[in-house]
Amino acid sequence: MRKELLSVTKIDRAKPSDPSKKSFTINDGSGLRINVDIATNRKAWEFFYNSPTHHKRRKTSFGTYPTGGKTEHKEQSINEARKQAQEFRDLIAQGIDPLDHREKEKKAKEVQTKGMFYSVIDEWLHKKQDEVMPTTYKKLFGLFDNFVKRNFQNKHIEEIQHYEIIPLIELKLKTAPETANRLLWYLSDVWQFAQTRGYAEINVISKIRKKDVLPKSVLKSEDNNYPKILKPKILGQLYRAIEGYNGQIETRNSLRLVYHLPLRASNLVSLKWAFIDFENALLTIPRAEMKRKTGEDFKLPLTSKVIQILREQQAHTGHRVYVFATSTSDHLNSETPNGALAKMSFNDASTGRRQRLHSFRGTFRALALQHHREHGETEQALEAILDHQERSRIVRAYSTGADLTEAMRNVLEWWDSFLEGVKNGKN
Repeated sequence: MRKELLSVTKIDRAKPSDPSKKSFTINDGSGLRINVDIATNRKAWEFFYNSPTHHKRRKTSFGTYPTGGKTEHKEQSINEARKQAQEFRDLIAQGIDPLDHREKEKKAKEVQTKGMFYSVIDEWLHKKQDEVMPTTYKKLFGLFDNFVKRNFQNKHIEEIQHYEIIPLIELKLKTAPETANRLLWYLSDVWQFAQTRGYAEINVISKIRKKDVLPKSVLKSEDNNYPKILKPKILGQLYRAIEGYNGQIETRNSLRLVYHLPLRASNLVSLKWAFIDFENALLTIPRAEMKRKTGEDFKLPLTSKVIQILREQQAHTGHRVYVFATSTSDHLNSETPNGALAKMSFNDASTGRRQRLHSFRGTFRALALQHHREHGETEQALEAILDHQERSRIVRAYSTGADLTEAMRNVLEWWDSFLEGVKNGKN
């Protein structure tokens, strides 16, 4: 049995061998010791050991030794420190680093607590508050706080199976079909968030097929409210058709531009050269010419691909006021590009090939939102590109300064790259 080196008396009477030092140690043996701070008389338990996994010397603390009070309290401190030291030695004998083991147990407890479904929802909602519009957040909070959370109040997210979600969707279908549709997407985002935080191993929502849960009427409404092409294969066909369009150059380039820069149809066809700043790669449209008339002028960063398209168009209309000026009128009519899309056989909703000039905005938003992990920017940046912002405190924080501009630029550069992949059949 190991000789007990320390006692209350030995510790309390211990003096430094060199009074000039700021601290000294009292050894209990086998890696356990007390470090005494001379100025404060603070006595802290320390344990040193050779890590079996890191192969280096490591140190940890077991708390402090009481400098005053009852003797039994001091004896308890000695016994507790020795107990902890022995637990560490036992782990080391098994080839386990005790500090790593302690951290792993701490993480497991954290995952167990924070991974409770209601806690995950609260954390997810807190994150969403900075990503979505205030009006959207209010609806989102109401949906999850009043409807979703109560169904899995005492469950860990890891315990919830995909088939337990389906009754929730079916219940919401009875009162709000469109909300039931959005709820599936939101829940998938919740599980992806939980995976990122380490609360869940898999996204169980990915096991749910929409067409097996949602009625055709809802799915059809989803597709037809705003006709837009989302399938990469068809999107690639559209991209190549526009690039190869041999009609009026203004029509072709307006479609090429809106493909990369999702402006409203009216702003696209009436775009003026005065709004283009090639030197700073920036588009500025006066607020009076936008759908929303109040606030600062609308600004969008221009990517190299957009600048290339504009430079090509500049060779034809650079001497005119409007970018897409025509010989018969001041600028292109918004129905002219729509007519070109129809000629290219992109006007058939039944085959998923219907695209209108305004549809490019919907295509951009839906795919940028779907692939948000690739470009790494928030929904706020997407809304800013589409000029959907509200003048709230949160939005103002994003709408001024370089942060928002760079976020928008990141998304638009990712969009250029994504479209290039679509054109080449890689997405």
